[in-house]
Amino acid sequence: MKDYYEILQVSQKADITVINTAYRRLALIYHPDHDNANNNEQASMQELNEAYEILKNPIERMKYDNALRKMKENEPWKSNNQKAVYIGGKKYELLYENELVATKINEWMNDDDSSGKMFVDSDALHFVVTKINWMRFRIFDIFLDNFKVSVKTKFVKSDGIDSSTGIIFRESYVNEAYSYYYFSITKNGFYNLSVWVKDKWIDLSGDLVYSNKINKNESNELSVEAIGGNIVLGINGTKIANMKDNRLKYGRIGLAGGTKSGSSFAELSYSDLKIYAITDIE
Repeated sequence: MKDYYEILQVSQKADITVINTAYRRLALIYHPDHDNANNNEQASMQELNEAYEILKNPIERMKYDNALRKMKENEPWKSNNQKAVYIGGKKYELLYENELVATKINEWMNDDDSSGKMFVDSDALHFVVTKINWMRFRIFDIFLDNFKVSVKTKFVKSDGIDSSTGIIFRESYVNEAYSYYYFSITKNGFYNLSVWVKDKWIDLSGDLVYSNKINKNESNELSVEAIGGNIVLGINGTKIANMKDNRLKYGRIGLAGGTKSGSSFAELSYSDLKIYAITDIE
């Protein structure tokens, strides 16, 4: 498989502005009308056009990114034989399933953030945060528009009742800044959906919402199902909210958790991550 990012000489995280600029710069070099154009340069121009046609289209880029990720030899988690179920005219294809334990995770655990650490044991992936009002992230290189994701998470230790843990989704680079949705629960039994865009939080659920579905001292299974602008949130197998927001169309999925203003320490665990791609049945 050709590496279109390498052809355009840009990062896989590059936004459309960077991709457009790179294409124009390289096109001046490799265009057949160039004074010193040769067969090699003409071939390079064909590759350049091919790469640009894919990466400038958000949907085609999403498909390409997923295919590219699968081709990486050092991919730390593998496909689960493309299991699929069919619900309400939609196909739910299980792309990835990972227990998030020590035997399933390797080099992507590297982390140089001094505000805490990450580690894995025989049961789960752990985030440790040792700073007031701070979050830790682990974003996975899988880009989706319509999807369902679920993960089990637990508050192992915390010195504050408002520590949070949850799911990041549709993480993408918009207007030269990272944006994403964050579905979270707190140690004292509340949930929230917010979007980080243009360097600020926008609350979508009306501040914190209490839910008796949250197990305060045990593991909770969180889920997000997003189809277009429709976002369905679930806790322990029960749908708890259905919201609409069209700010972010597609992006990566990840895990996040941390402290709030009232705490300076939190240890959070994550296990049994599942990610489904949702498509219409043809």
